[in-house]
Amino acid sequence: MISLTEVEMQIARLWPGHAHAVVGVPDAKKGERLILVTDYKDAQKDLLVAFAKQEKTADLAIPKFILKQSALPVLGSGKLDYVRIRELAVANVIKQAPADEDLEL
Repeated sequence: MISLTEVEMQIARLWPGHAHAVVGVPDAKKGERLILVTDYKDAQKDLLVAFAKQEKTADLAIPKFILKQSALPVLGSGKLDYVRIRELAVANVIKQAPADEDLEL
């Protein structure tokens, strides 16, 4: 099982000072794909993959898509709203990336 918190912590080391959330979305072939939702406008999948490989991260723990938002949804407490973030990710993946493609959003 993959710890999404650990994946987020790794991404925070790569791109500190920004909000990042990793969520799972349905995938017809693999059951689930990881999506990085971030407010870092310069996030690039190739840099993320290279950093993850350097950190010896399992392929399953590397997000397959990056969804860039100007701000991530938060709860009244100030914590990230993972329900809304996942809804954003699902809506964007379904609209823009068929399950058999590996595209950055």
